[in-house]
Amino acid sequence: MNWFIVFLSVFSLFSCELHEQENITQSEKESKEVNLTIISSLSKGIAENDVLHVKKILADGNFELNVFDKDGELLLNKAIRSNSFIIGKLLLENDADPTVEDQSGKSAMDLIKNISFEKDWSALLKKENISVETSTMLIFQAINEADSSNEDIKVQLISGYLELGAPFNGRDSGKFTYLIKASGRGLLKVVKQLCSYPDTDPSIVVERGRGSRKKVFTALNQAKDPLIIDALIACGAKE
Repeated sequence: MNWFIVFLSVFSLFSCELHEQENITQSEKESKEVNLTIISSLSKGIAENDVLHVKKILADGNFELNVFDKDGELLLNKAIRSNSFIIGKLLLENDADPTVEDQSGKSAMDLIKNISFEKDWSALLKKENISVETSTMLIFQAINEADSSNEDIKVQLISGYLELGAPFNGRDSGKFTYLIKASGRGLLKVVKQLCSYPDTDPSIVVERGRGSRKKVFTALNQAKDPLIIDALIACGAKE
């Protein structure tokens, strides 16, 4: 009989703790701020694929993200339509719900069906990495689109794609690495970022042609900017 009383006491205490935890969780959900100005600003950041902007806003407060923007669209749905994988990941980490429907009646789960990157978005919604092929392709796209006006944004994208499983020495169709491409395009911030990862090999050689027509490409021999050359040497690049 005494054991039965002890069991009931322990069970009662455990139930109270669970109930209290549920109340805390519910309270946390209810405490999220609904701020349409923030939603509008995040919506703009998604449209521009500006990871730095979105990160800063999300770090500054506890905002409800499952709210329509002025176009009746949910932020996660907008990220999917823009193929903004890094921002999609950030939204999911901050409790964006892929089952909530926007004003057109579409949830994120509905929206990813039969689109170009369906498998990648399906993986991301499950909080898994997108495919290596997609993440590698998107890094080269960021490098090819980068210039002095948007390099900070592209650096954030590249960092995000590497976190999503892209290889550090990924190759394009011509076998060039990210670093060779970035060096040739004069992207100092991208070069420094790539060199900051210990798995990046700054001395990879790409050969084209044979005999007298043979050409050799490295990050160093593609660099024209002395600051990029110094950065490459500092991270161990060799001819």
